[in-house]
Amino acid sequence: LAALNAGPAYLVGPSMGNRTNFAIAVRYPDMVRGLFLYHISGNGPNLFPSLPHDYWAAYADIADKGGMKAVAATPYWTDLLTDTPSNRAKLLAQDPKEFSRVMRRWTAAYKKTDLALMMSEGDLRRHNASGVPTRIVAGCADDPAHSRETTDLVAKALTNAEYVKDGPGLCGDWVKRQAESRAWSDQHKEMTAKWIPYYEIPGLPGLVDEFVTKTEARSRKASR
Repeated sequence: LAALNAGPAYLVGPSMGNRTNFAIAVRYPDMVRGLFLYHISGNGPNLFPSLPHDYWAAYADIADKGGMKAVAATPYWTDLLTDTPSNRAKLLAQDPKEFSRVMRRWTAAYKKTDLALMMSEGDLRRHNASGVPTRIVAGCADDPAHSRETTDLVAKALTNAEYVKDGPGLCGDWVKRQAESRAWSDQHKEMTAKWIPYYEIPGLPGLVDEFVTKTEARSRKASR
């Protein structure tokens, strides 16, 4: 954002996108014009401790045993390198020990004590005091990985945030998209998780647009 002279910006993204955007907002609040949080990942037994291992530690183990060629040969990295072949040389040039060290450091960033995945109570309260406009959209009962319980915990810590508890049709749309995703995955023998359509819920764009519009209006009013 700084290099492109594109900040401050509105940050919107589901699941891991929330975690990335929240980290930016906590560390660089001056670069964030507004933060929109939805599909916030829970920190319960459905995700921990398998998720950080699957994301990072598994590839550290592979690098330790077989070097970067072995990492590049895994299905996850194979897909990425197929999409962007120029990255193959960059990946293979990595020092396996350094790659492994970073993967394990990222794994260690996941704490069981966080209120949501990679959202500690301390960081949430720091963000709450920062003045960055924030909207939270409640999780759905049919999405245990991004549950209503998790968004309730985050909203309790972010007392200055706007909490949309019952977005029109959002949870119904989520159930429908999940069913379509599973059917597509079964038909094409692909992993369902790879195709979860966070961004295909019709009601979400309107909530984002409304949040931006309201925030901009308040900003103009405050500057007069």
